[in-house]
Amino acid sequence: MCWRSDRSISWHVDSFGQNHPELSQLQQNYYQWLIDTNQDESAGLLKEKQGDFHGAIALYMKAGLPARASKLALSKSVSDGFHIL
Repeated sequence: MCWRSDRSISWHVDSFGQNHPELSQLQQNYYQWLIDTNQDESAGLLKEKQGDFHGAIALYMKAGLPARASKLALSKSVSDGFHIL
């Protein structure tokens, strides 16, 4: 999937707002689709946006983006007690 389509889907999921009765399910489905289609960087962005910094770091590493993972770890001070091996 191209970058524009990926961002468009993300926008639509975000645009439902916190009151949408199926928001949680839509977000889970979108995340699973990203994982299933090997879009680890985009899945990492989603995890980062949700505040799951450990999950985001792991996905960035899986995507081959160690600099991005390091930057997040240093900026959020999440490196304490977190080991990626």
